[in-house]
Amino acid sequence: MNAERRSVPVVAGPLAGYEAAFRAHLSRSGYTPRSAGDLLRAMACASRWLEDRELNAATSTLPSRCTMIRPESPPASSRAARIGRSAVPR
Repeated sequence: MNAERRSVPVVAGPLAGYEAAFRAHLSRSGYTPRSAGDLLRAMACASRWLEDRELNAATSTLPSRCTMIRPESPPASSRAARIGRSAVPR
């Protein structure tokens, strides 16, 4: 098996100031180095996205259309509702 060597991600831009605390949180929470690296890469991507739009992490707010809403039950049109709850992975 060919072991893929991944570089350690570095977060630049608006989220750079949060990287050390996030990295420490992931370590304390028991994330494997690979999983932590994947999450840090996602953080770096989000930071580039903010920077490209000249947004600041401390002052930016999500527009209302981006707010996550967690419904108490799936909508009637969802696949799980059509075929029954047993199809939903647990």
